[in-house]
Amino acid sequence: MSQQDQSLISSQVDAAAKVFEWKDRNNNFYKVTEMETRHLYFTLRMIWNHVCPEELQLKPFKKYKFGKFYTQKYIEEAVYHLSRELSTRRDIPMTWLKDLRKIHAYIKQGCLTD
Repeated sequence: MSQQDQSLISSQVDAAAKVFEWKDRNNNFYKVTEMETRHLYFTLRMIWNHVCPEELQLKPFKKYKFGKFYTQKYIEEAVYHLSRELSTRRDIPMTWLKDLRKIHAYIKQGCLTD
């Protein structure tokens, strides 16, 4: 195997091994793949309600203050990874699926980033 092939395989393995982690307000980190479906949904919903236009907020909505750790890039990654992981779950209630579809439709339009 060539050096280039080995490098490519190594980078793919590294990327696969890196699982996004959500940091909560108490500085606990959670791998999205290990989060309960309910935790995934309500974390995504909380983030979504802070970044989406007011008319797209999922009610009820409680406003939180995010610290410096939660950069625009981190929030975008969180929305991507949380929604992607949620889409693999089979224990999602229909009402949550509707919300997830609304979020995905908005993201597909490229509307999450400034």
